[in-house]
Formats: sequence, C-alpha cells, structure tokens
Amino acid sequence: RFAYWNRSGRPGFSALRAKVDELVLNYPERHRDGLVGRIRSDDDVAHESAMFELLLHQALISGGAEIEAIEPNLPHTDRSPDFLVKLANGERLYLEATLATGLSDKERRSKRLFDAAVQAINSVRSTDFWLEVEITGKPSQPVRLRNLRRSIEQWLAGLDHAQVSAAWNDEGKRDERPPFRHSEAGMQVSLRPIPKKDRREHGRAIGVQSGEVWSRTVGAALRQAIEGKSNRYGELDLPFVVAVNGLDHNAEEHDAMAALIGQEVYRFVPGAADSGRWDRDWDGVWISPNNGPRRQGVSGVLVFNELSVWAAERKRGLFVHNPWARQPLTSSPMNVDRLLPQDGEFVRSDGKTFSELLGWEPGWLPST
Repeated sequence: RFAYWNRSGRPGFSALRAKVDELVLNYPERHRDGLVGRIRSDDDVAHESAMFELLLHQALISGGAEIEAIEPNLPHTDRSPDFLVKLANGERLYLEATLATGLSDKERRSKRLFDAAVQAINSVRSTDFWLEVEITGKPSQPVRLRNLRRSIEQWLAGLDHAQVSAAWNDEGKRDERPPFRHSEAGMQVSLRPIPKKDRREHGRAIGVQSGEVWSRTVGAALRQAIEGKSNRYGELDLPFVVAVNGLDHNAEEHDAMAALIGQEVYRFVPGAADSGRWDRDWDGVWISPNNGPRRQGVSGVLVFNELSVWAAERKRGLFVHNPWARQPLTSSPMNVDRLLPQDGEFVRSDGKTFSELLGWEPGWLPST
C-alpha cells in the first residue's frame, strides 16, 4: 500500500503525502526513523500498524494530551506498550495500538510471503509490456524471489511486441497471448503480457492483478486483537487502554460490544407468553458466563473501523469503558464516541470525526 500511494500521481495523493509528512514531523525525533521505516514497509500489516500509531499520536496531542514516553520501560518486563500518556485532565495511562486483521499468525506469515512475491513481480524491468497477473494459492514457505524475477524477465525478453499487440487488439485472440506460469510453495503465478504504447519503464511492472482473497471476520478479529494485548504487560501501575483498528470490514459498535461482553441475543421463557427480552451471551473479552469479570487490567478499548489518513474525514472512533476495570478511567483518551457504564447499562455520547480531532479543515483532500 505504501508503494502505491507513495508513487501515485492521481489527484489527492500529493495532499495525502503532505499530511503524512506533517504527522511524521510532529512525532518525537528520537523514535521517528523507526516509525518511518515501518511506514515504508512492503508488509501491509507493518505499514498499517505504523500509520495507526502515527494517527493516534497526533489525535492525542491535538486533544491536549502529553506523550510522556514512547515505548516506556516497565520494571517487571522487557516488553513496552506503545505510549505513556498524560491526558489534559491529569489522568495518566498506558495505550497500546493493534490491528484487527482477522488473520491467524500462520495466515499473516503466508500473506507476508505472498506480498513479497507480488513485490518481486512488480519490480521486474520491462520496457515493452505490462503484466496481467493472476495468483492463486497461499505460500507456505518463502518463494525464491530472485529466481522468479529472473524467469519472468527471460520470458519477457523472448516476446515479440508486434505479435502480442496484434493479439491484444483483437479481443477474440487475447487468450492467445503467450503465458508465463510458475508454481512454488503452494502458490501458482500466471502472467500474460499487455503491450505498452510508449515502450518505456514506469517503475512498476503490474498492470492488472487478480486472484487470491484474504478473508477476515471482524467480530472475531476484534476479540482476537484485544485478547492478544490484554495481559501482555502483566500488572500495571496505571490504567491500560487498547486501541484497535479493524481492517477490511465494518468494526462497528455492535461488533465491539459483541467482542467485549458477548453477542446480543433475544431470549424466551418456555411456556410464558410475551416473555422475550434482549440479553447478551456474556462471553466476551471482559466477562465469562461462568466466572464473571475477567481481564480487568484493561480499563477501556478504543475501536476504529479502517482508520487511515485518506479516510479520516468520515471516520469516527468509539471508546468503551470497562465496567469491571481495576483501574477505571473517568474520561476518554480522546473525544470520540463513548460508551460509559451507568446503572447496569452503557450510556452513549457522541464525539468528533477523526479529522475534527486533528483539526483538519473539511475538504483538505482533493476529490479523485
């Protein structure tokens, strides 16, 4: 994703890049290089994770919070949460950012290998042809990238531009274009050439790509992401907040509540008329149907749905206070929509869009 928006000449991308540069300059210099390295990563998960941390940092300081430390040292573990924050009202907390991808560790590794193969194909040098790419299967081990790239370049060198152009210009003969096929580590690559009119290199080789889809289930993904961070740092001396960015699906309020306290259900009492009522399964991250409250070290959760610089103007966040937290927070870390437990219920209040949190003017991003 970084490679695409970093080089794109489409309207709006120069404004997007300027905003990212602005956010990076506001990030503490001592930690800036490491963050930028992750933003530039070919691994989409590493890139999205770094961008999420960058946006959270800006939203916190724009709301009057002080970032006392990035990756603060803890006395009882060598692990560090992302931020130690002092809010404008004086409350201090640890904040940890994570992504809800819906992918298992095994699937994330496979996707990294897949992305590396796509990047290798895209880096092929070709003056005469774009590549029409179809990839199926998910790699179980690293693909020999140099060998793949060399094989594609040798195949391209043997193609006749005039013959490929003739087949391309006749829709009935496009399937007659000479194919390239490669199978390795459970992944199948199929390529066909698309003739270039200007016959020069453009810094990328892929013209069209189709194939494998990486599915995600967000309700489960949110739960997995929050559970993975809940006990990561042991007993803490301050409130602890987990911020989650749900990717590729809707991480809405009902998804968050299902993950935290259980799916909403409608219950009936057998034999009793008009006995139905809405209830919860009470089997979420924060509560068990048999053992009651759990993971009480988490004071609250910040949930976002596909938050990005590009989408900041229309995105909203949600902060859910943990009713059973050992160290509760009296306020939200930022002015987003909020669910505060009161008298056995969650009372909702509205906050700002993410763009408003950052103080960005409406329409800062030119339409495409």
